[in-house]
Amino acid sequence: MLRKATTIVREDSANFVRNGAGWPTQVEIAARHKDIIAQADLLESFAGDSFPTIARHQLAIEDVFANLRQLGLRAPDALVSGIAFALSVFDR
Repeated sequence: MLRKATTIVREDSANFVRNGAGWPTQVEIAARHKDIIAQADLLESFAGDSFPTIARHQLAIEDVFANLRQLGLRAPDALVSGIAFALSVFDR
């Protein structure tokens, strides 16, 4: 699921929601795109770990999704919910 989220984030990295009035400059767009890709890279690094390791990094993964929202991009809710559910089951 983390790999799927990474793929979606990368594919949609240019389609972020603008923040505030007006249109961003090309420099701002490039910087935002770079920041989004950096978050996708973090998700991908977690995806390569074993499930117990992923579970230990739960807060960091949640931070990535929060950072993506701040950057104006969201992974699909159903996918994020599935990841959260898998982590909660592991915690039990």
